[in-house]
Amino acid sequence: MNCRLATVQDAIHIYNIKKDLVANTNFFITIPPELNSQEEEFLMKRNFDNGGATFVMEDEKKSIVGFIFLSKGSRQRVSHVVNIGMGVKRENWSQGIGTILLNTGIEWAQKNSGIKKLALGVFSNNPRAIKLYEKLGFKVEGVKKDEIKLNDENLVDDILMGLKVN
Repeated sequence: MNCRLATVQDAIHIYNIKKDLVANTNFFITIPPELNSQEEEFLMKRNFDNGGATFVMEDEKKSIVGFIFLSKGSRQRVSHVVNIGMGVKRENWSQGIGTILLNTGIEWAQKNSGIKKLALGVFSNNPRAIKLYEKLGFKVEGVKKDEIKLNDENLVDDILMGLKVN
């Protein structure tokens, strides 16, 4: 396995991972009709231009099996905060890929002196992700009750977590 900085050419692979996760889990705000591959490329370019980063994890065959977006706040008062979004191919869950991606993001943030905090939101119906974030030192900073509508009958909380890095 190899974790590396993503290129714009990786956007389609990130899109395909996201497409599968969005279609087969209830862990993303986006729903299938809202996804498009051009948006993924745009988000990556904007992320790099704004001082953020995107990393991908490759398997032995150089196939991308996971990603992490590190998006820096665009306003001066939040420019010290980096928001995280990530995903791992379902067939590669429980292989330590999320841990490696998050550790890569934490190390990247620690090397950037202007970054003071990593932040993320995680659905309350995703205990595996919550456990991973807590294992790496993230703390719950707030909960938006019934914030996420999975369908007409099911609402879940959006748990806000943060990690001070510098």
